[in-house]
Amino acid sequence: MFHFYADKSLLCNAELNSVPVNISWTRVSPWMPFMEMGDKTGNLIFSCVGYKLQNGYSELPLHIKKYVELKNPQFKNAPDSFTEPNETSWTYFKKLMEKQILTKPKTNKK
Repeated sequence: MFHFYADKSLLCNAELNSVPVNISWTRVSPWMPFMEMGDKTGNLIFSCVGYKLQNGYSELPLHIKKYVELKNPQFKNAPDSFTEPNETSWTYFKKLMEKQILTKPKTNKK
Protein backbone atom coordinates (compact mmCIF):
# COMPACT_ATOMS: atom_id res chain seq x y z
CA MET A 1 0.00 0.00 0.00
CA PHE A 2 1.42 3.38 -1.03
CA HIS A 3 0.67 6.69 0.69
CA PHE A 4 1.71 10.08 -0.68
CA TYR A 5 1.44 13.22 1.44
CA ALA A 6 1.66 16.69 -0.09
CA ASP A 7 0.36 20.16 0.68
CA LYS A 8 -2.97 20.51 -1.15
CA SER A 9 -2.43 24.20 -1.85
CA LEU A 10 0.83 23.36 -3.64
CA LEU A 11 -0.85 20.58 -5.63
CA CYS A 12 -3.55 22.99 -6.75
CA ASN A 13 -1.03 25.61 -7.89
CA ALA A 14 -1.00 25.27 -11.70
CA GLU A 15 2.28 27.22 -11.87
CA LEU A 16 4.18 24.43 -10.14
CA ASN A 17 5.34 21.32 -11.96
CA SER A 18 6.82 19.70 -8.83
CA VAL A 19 5.97 19.82 -5.12
CA PRO A 20 7.49 18.36 -1.96
CA VAL A 21 6.03 14.99 -1.00
CA ASN A 22 6.48 12.43 1.76
CA ILE A 23 5.75 8.78 1.08
CA SER A 24 5.20 5.53 2.90
CA TRP A 25 4.93 2.01 1.56
CA THR A 26 3.89 -1.23 3.21
CA ARG A 27 3.62 -4.71 1.78
CA VAL A 28 2.85 -8.17 3.15
CA SER A 29 4.37 -10.91 1.04
CA PRO A 30 4.95 -14.63 1.03
CA TRP A 31 8.53 -15.82 1.36
CA MET A 32 10.86 -14.71 -1.41
CA PRO A 33 11.91 -17.52 -3.76
CA PHE A 34 15.59 -17.33 -2.79
CA MET A 35 14.64 -18.04 0.83
CA GLU A 36 13.57 -21.54 -0.21
CA MET A 37 10.98 -21.71 2.57
CA GLY A 38 8.56 -23.85 0.55
CA ASP A 39 5.16 -24.05 2.23
CA LYS A 40 6.42 -23.19 5.71
CA THR A 41 4.07 -20.94 7.69
CA GLY A 42 4.99 -17.26 7.73
CA ASN A 43 5.36 -14.18 5.60
CA LEU A 44 7.38 -11.02 5.17
CA ILE A 45 6.39 -7.49 6.06
CA PHE A 46 8.06 -4.64 4.19
CA SER A 47 7.71 -1.08 5.45
CA CYS A 48 9.48 2.06 4.30
CA VAL A 49 9.18 5.81 4.40
CA GLY A 50 10.79 8.51 2.34
CA TYR A 51 10.51 11.90 0.76
CA LYS A 52 11.07 13.50 -2.60
CA LEU A 53 14.40 15.21 -3.15
CA GLN A 54 13.39 18.55 -4.63
CA ASN A 55 16.61 18.80 -6.61
CA GLY A 56 16.73 15.11 -7.45
CA TYR A 57 19.92 13.12 -7.74
CA SER A 58 22.16 16.06 -6.84
CA GLU A 59 20.78 16.01 -3.27
CA LEU A 60 21.83 12.43 -2.55
CA PRO A 61 24.73 11.88 -0.15
CA LEU A 62 28.08 11.46 -1.91
CA HIS A 63 28.51 7.80 -0.90
CA ILE A 64 25.17 6.89 -2.50
CA LYS A 65 26.00 8.78 -5.69
CA LYS A 66 29.35 6.98 -5.90
CA TYR A 67 27.64 3.62 -5.49
CA VAL A 68 25.04 4.43 -8.17
CA GLU A 69 27.69 5.64 -10.60
CA LEU A 70 29.76 2.49 -10.03
CA LYS A 71 27.01 -0.16 -9.93
CA ASN A 72 23.88 1.22 -11.63
CA PRO A 73 24.51 4.47 -13.53
CA GLN A 74 21.13 4.13 -15.28
CA PHE A 75 19.56 5.27 -11.98
CA LYS A 76 21.20 8.70 -12.14
CA ASN A 77 18.14 9.88 -14.08
CA ALA A 78 14.47 9.06 -13.84
CA PRO A 79 13.18 6.91 -16.69
CA ASP A 80 11.59 8.83 -19.54
CA SER A 81 9.30 5.99 -20.58
CA PHE A 82 7.30 3.19 -19.03
CA THR A 83 8.47 -0.36 -19.63
CA GLU A 84 6.53 -3.58 -19.35
CA PRO A 85 6.66 -5.87 -17.67
CA ASN A 86 8.03 -4.01 -14.69
CA GLU A 87 10.67 -5.63 -12.50
CA THR A 88 9.41 -6.99 -9.18
CA SER A 89 11.33 -8.49 -6.29
CA TRP A 90 10.02 -11.87 -7.44
CA THR A 91 11.17 -11.53 -11.05
CA TYR A 92 14.52 -10.04 -9.97
CA PHE A 93 15.33 -12.86 -7.55
CA LYS A 94 14.16 -15.45 -10.07
CA LYS A 95 16.68 -14.07 -12.58
CA LEU A 96 19.45 -14.19 -9.97
CA MET A 97 18.58 -17.76 -9.06
CA GLU A 98 18.55 -18.76 -12.71
CA LYS A 99 22.02 -17.22 -13.11
CA GLN A 100 23.01 -19.09 -9.95
CA ILE A 101 24.09 -15.86 -8.29
CA LEU A 102 21.96 -16.86 -5.31
CA THR A 103 22.67 -20.43 -4.33
CA LYS A 104 22.35 -22.57 -1.24
CA PRO A 105 25.37 -22.43 1.03
CA LYS A 106 27.43 -25.60 0.87
CA THR A 107 27.39 -27.71 4.01
CA ASN A 108 30.13 -30.05 5.13
CA LYS A 109 28.42 -33.34 5.93
CA LYS A 110 30.61 -36.02 7.44
